[in-house]
Amino acid sequence: MAATAIGTEAAVFDPVFQLNTQGGHYNRQTSTQIQSLGTNIPTLRTTFLLSGAGLNQAYFEKLFTTGGRVQFGVGQNLTSYSPTGSFVFVNPAWQSSLNLTLEQPLFRGRGATATEAPLRIARANQAQSWHVFQANVNQILRDAETAYWETYSAYHELQLRDLALAQAAATVEREQERLRVGEGAIPDVAQAVEHAEEFRIERADAENRYIAAQRLLRRVMGIPPDDPRPIIPATLAGDAPLVVDWNAGTQQALTRPELAAQRAVVEAAQIELARRQNGLLPDISVRAIYSVTGLNNQWDGAWSSVGSWNYNDWTAGVVYRQPLGRRADQSLAQRAQTAVSMETARLKQLEHEIIHQLAGTYQDMEAAQRMLELHRRRREAAAVQLEARRELYLENKALLRDQLDAEERYTSAMLDEALARVQYQRTLTNWNYARGAMTENSLVLSP
Repeated sequence: MAATAIGTEAAVFDPVFQLNTQGGHYNRQTSTQIQSLGTNIPTLRTTFLLSGAGLNQAYFEKLFTTGGRVQFGVGQNLTSYSPTGSFVFVNPAWQSSLNLTLEQPLFRGRGATATEAPLRIARANQAQSWHVFQANVNQILRDAETAYWETYSAYHELQLRDLALAQAAATVEREQERLRVGEGAIPDVAQAVEHAEEFRIERADAENRYIAAQRLLRRVMGIPPDDPRPIIPATLAGDAPLVVDWNAGTQQALTRPELAAQRAVVEAAQIELARRQNGLLPDISVRAIYSVTGLNNQWDGAWSSVGSWNYNDWTAGVVYRQPLGRRADQSLAQRAQTAVSMETARLKQLEHEIIHQLAGTYQDMEAAQRMLELHRRRREAAAVQLEARRELYLENKALLRDQLDAEERYTSAMLDEALARVQYQRTLTNWNYARGAMTENSLVLSP
């Protein structure tokens, strides 16, 4: 849509053809011999055909980037009087002419600064619109990645909850078997069952979160909410530490489409300022007209006379226009200057915000890496504890509550590590978005 304005503004330089003619008949009383053309008759009838305005009835006109304007056309006038007096030499009188008009401003309106300003502003607006579109695409991609990792997190949590529930169910079976052979106690069975039911509730909550995450991802992907196909994440969350290049990321962030769009706005404001400053110059133009004319009582005879090139006219002059006070021009120039200052300030503020956003995501990545390593170490320790507790428990050397506590700690450690891994992936997504590279696969790693 913005691109259509370019064609509209470029069209002012297209040649224009115009036809402008009028004719009629007068039947009027005369009060003097001069008005009656020397006939001494008090009534004069006149038939006429002439151009509506100017010299030409049909002409081509073109505006140039210099601000100059050229017009080439033909004039065809007819005057027929009845009665014909002694003051009339040719009746009917066909007057034909070829006319060339040139006009060129010397200061105000001269050059591409004035003439091409609307076209250049339209191009800047198109660029701004395109960069806004790219920014919207980046946001959609970011939202899609974020929704994917939310779905992955919920799906992975559901799998871990299934493992924990299966482990708790095995503990319940063991306690029931011990009770059956007379080695266990009803409170221990009840405690194991209560522990398993707690895991079952948490598993149900995880399933609900997985369903909600799928619904959000379907919305971002453009899939109907009632689509029966389950979304199974295929890309796994990585945990390998990555060291990104801060300097390269900063340089790339300064090319984000949001900044490019604002730079286009600044460019349009600067073009408008140059045009308004041109409007403060003196409004002086030179004008020249050259005509070849012919006169005859026949239409073709008049054009034959034109073709003889015997009757030529030329005029040249200067046109100067000066509004007193120049208040309108000065106000427009001041407004344009303020617009440039305002849009430039917005650009600097946006650059400031983007660099801070990039710094925040960079720090978040470092923090997420540290937290992922800590949760990994905790999960490894919890796994060793669970294995040792299970061996003691199976040998009846450990209490049931110690086994259940180990199971719960290990499940919590696995879930926290999984969440930390997904959080690390989210920070990578945010880093890519902050540097404006959602469509790239490279993370700009340090050498």
